[in-house]
Amino acid sequence: MAPNNRYPRDGSPQQVGIHYRSLHPGRPGRGSAAWTAAASPPRSSTPRSPASPGTASSETPTSGAPTRPGPGGSCTGSQPGTAGLRIATLDLAAVFTHCTSLAATCSYKRTAKTCYHHHIVPTPDRRICVVVVVVHLQQGVVIVLIQQVVVVVLIQQAGTGVLIATRARPLRRNINDLQASGAQWDLYILGLAAMQRDEPETEKLSYFQISGIHGRPFIPWNGVQAVSGGSGGGYCPHGNVQFPMWHRPYLALFEQVLGGHIQAIAANYTGSRAQEYKTAADNWRAPYWDWAADGGAQLPPVTTQTTMTVNGPGGRVQLPNPLLGYRWQRFPLNTASEYFPTRGDRNCWGWPQTTRWPNGNGNSRPSLANQELSQDDLKAITYNVFTTATTFETMASTGSTGNSFESLHNSVHGAIYAVMAYIEYAAFDPLFMLHHANVDRLIAMWQAIHYNNKVQTRTSRSGALFATAANTPITADSPLKPFYRDTAGNFHTGRTASDIKNFGYSYPEISDWNLSPDALARQVTVSVNRLYGPGGGGGGTSSSRKLKARHAHHNHRRSGCSKRGLTSSAAASPPEGHAEAAHKEYTALVDLERSELPLPCSISVYVNGEFAGKVSVMSMPAAGVMHSTVPLNKALEKLGKSMDVPESRANGTGPATNGTAAPPPPPPAVSPEDREIIQKQLSVEIKSIDGTIFPVSSAPSLKIKVELQHVETPLSEDSLPTVIPVTTGPLAKPIEHSTSY
Repeated sequence: MAPNNRYPRDGSPQQVGIHYRSLHPGRPGRGSAAWTAAASPPRSSTPRSPASPGTASSETPTSGAPTRPGPGGSCTGSQPGTAGLRIATLDLAAVFTHCTSLAATCSYKRTAKTCYHHHIVPTPDRRICVVVVVVHLQQGVVIVLIQQVVVVVLIQQAGTGVLIATRARPLRRNINDLQASGAQWDLYILGLAAMQRDEPETEKLSYFQISGIHGRPFIPWNGVQAVSGGSGGGYCPHGNVQFPMWHRPYLALFEQVLGGHIQAIAANYTGSRAQEYKTAADNWRAPYWDWAADGGAQLPPVTTQTTMTVNGPGGRVQLPNPLLGYRWQRFPLNTASEYFPTRGDRNCWGWPQTTRWPNGNGNSRPSLANQELSQDDLKAITYNVFTTATTFETMASTGSTGNSFESLHNSVHGAIYAVMAYIEYAAFDPLFMLHHANVDRLIAMWQAIHYNNKVQTRTSRSGALFATAANTPITADSPLKPFYRDTAGNFHTGRTASDIKNFGYSYPEISDWNLSPDALARQVTVSVNRLYGPGGGGGGTSSSRKLKARHAHHNHRRSGCSKRGLTSSAAASPPEGHAEAAHKEYTALVDLERSELPLPCSISVYVNGEFAGKVSVMSMPAAGVMHSTVPLNKALEKLGKSMDVPESRANGTGPATNGTAAPPPPPPAVSPEDREIIQKQLSVEIKSIDGTIFPVSSAPSLKIKVELQHVETPLSEDSLPTVIPVTTGPLAKPIEHSTSY
């Protein structure tokens, strides 16, 4: 057959006009990897062309409906208009030329009647997809089957905002800053609305399907099937050392798909603002909600408004606020048991949209969420993780003893209530990605400080997950299913996901492209101290406020601050001996077995009737030992206890640089009066999400230990406090909380 001259030899997608749209053979779901071209062009907010970033197709739809493959995944496509191509008139050479010109790289095997094309294709939404094109020649008719697998990775090229020369990457920004950004904010709101509204919930890259990876509807995504010995629940590991790194490619997937909608919308702006919006789209990254910073422990006001007004391509436009909640496209979505929400689904409270503390009419009540968020000192707890978690395992998960970012993460989920309180539903609330972007940010900051400890070092055992059997050994090289990292079928691992530069974004505190690891660690430490430390803007306990004043005084006396806020090497060197001031920190260490509790629930801790804090226990996993902490200082100070360590003890002589000074005496043990109030009057209350109080005896595994530490304040901002363990005393039995105190 001679080449068809209607199709140029360069095979550019604009001229040939192929649009890739996912197919889901059989029941609606995620199980199929078969993709084919659509008969109609995509909406502007739904880019699917395999063109390089920034290109768009100009295809005019052909007549006839596309042939959708059945469960076998084959595509005969002999009718005119099938797959958007008049394939009966398109010869093998033209298809071959077109396919081989699509991608940056191409390997293929060709026989007399069949071509196999394996492409790595950069797409407009900044994903890389592997596209396999199988072309059959049967009786003079070309039959095309296209298969596509999503690979979560970001390419470094034009249209992504990544500067190859400097390695600088666009920043994920605080949502409050993004709101004031103009063009990027307009695109974010319009793009998120389009992603929620325009993609059918059966599409693999729809808002619904991406949210469903985390939990419900418990069906395969991207062809990654359930395994024997798994839970049949979601893919996401909680209470597991994989928790932080699993969420990193998950957020990257959401960011890249949403970025594709944003790119498509930006292309519709014309005139003098066209370039502004194109640049804004290239550099857009998903925002975060910093609930730990001063004033951050409340829902971002913009997420509580019912409508939004932004600048669209055609002028000002008002639309329902996509940050308020996700509205199911059909309600109930499906009556089959594996789908939700049905009208009887109590976890969705029977409403056609996600909610936060809903009233009887299904309207969210943000004031109640804010009240819950303010109960826990999220700022102080965040700082405690930075100052006390010295291993990846401790920082990462409630599966290890001590302060962890996962425990903090649980507190925020529980405070927002309703959909966010149930792990299997939580990702449908638009707050989920804002929340998890902040968790990822805190983890990335911790990794920058502990740059020699960025991945797990000890083998652990996994609980049962959708695609992971129970008791599977977990290392830094174990797969993070269902997220592929390359075209050979390899999954991301804790090691490949440990560096945010692999995903093409950064955070305001992390400019790792122009600093050495040590300099970056010091820069990030300055940010941690300023944002969350006792010298970082007020708040905290009275002892921490006193330390703030001392910290500020000594920072004023010292010289050598650089423009980046780092002290010079001379200023950064600590004086002979220890830090100038110290305070005592009491912490309740809480251990429990989840299966004994009504999940989700909270465990509130009281000191002599004074509320100290609570532990949020999520709905998943249903079993396994969990570790968390509750700071006790604020409650003790309300009871009149001083947390200060005498100055003479804090300024004891330590080893000098020449090693001649004597070491300081050991810190004093816990005082008898403090021991008495903690051991005899510490009480707990177990409360399920519906408000039911459960007796402490219903959780025989519940154990609480009280830990005392001395925390010595550093004299320079690029150092974290020195934490000295003093004693840990176990409680013989937790006491039932009573309002009679």
